[in-house]
Amino acid sequence: MCPAAATRWPRSAMCSPRWCCLACVADIGTVRDFAPIAANGTVDGSFITAIEYNPVRLDDGSAMTDDAALAKLTAQYCHRFDDGAMDALLDLFDPDATVEFGGQRPTGHEQLSTFFTAIAAATAGGRHLCVNHEFDIDGETASGVVDFLLMRANGEPPMVGRYHDTYRRNDGRWRFAGRTIVPAG
Repeated sequence: MCPAAATRWPRSAMCSPRWCCLACVADIGTVRDFAPIAANGTVDGSFITAIEYNPVRLDDGSAMTDDAALAKLTAQYCHRFDDGAMDALLDLFDPDATVEFGGQRPTGHEQLSTFFTAIAAATAGGRHLCVNHEFDIDGETASGVVDFLLMRANGEPPMVGRYHDTYRRNDGRWRFAGRTIVPAG
C-alpha cells in the first residue's frame, strides 16, 4: 500500500499499478493535468494515471527518456536539414554512419555532406514533418521507424515515406548510426 494513501483508502481502491495519488507524484516525476474520469463522469483531480518511463539523466541534471531523446534527434535532423545547416546536421550522425536512399549509400561525414547538400538543393525551402515515432532500445544501441512528410516549396507534390533508423549512444549522446529513407508507394 502507498504510505500516503494508507490512512485514506484501502489498497484495492486506489493503490495499484494503474493509479497513484498525488502524494506519490514526487517519487515518479513531474506530472501535470492528469485526472481519471469516474464511472459517473465526474473528474477527481486527486488522482493521476501512472506514467511509465525510463529516465536518462543529462549533463545538466534534467531527465529525458531515451524515446524522447531519439524523437528530439529526429526533430533536430528535420530542422537542420530544412535550414541548410549542414555542419550541424552532420553532427547528428556517427562518423561512420550510412544513409541509403534512391540507390545511393553514402558513408561517413564527407560522403554524407555531399549527399545531403545535393538533396537539400533539390528541396530548398521545403519542410519536414515527422510523426509516429517507434523505437526499440537495447542499451547503447537502438532502432526505430519514423514516418515523414516533406512539403516542397517549389510546387512539386509532397514526399511521404518512412525513415528506418539505427542509433548509437556514445558518452550519453544519441546519434544516427544509419538511416534508410523509404518513400511511400
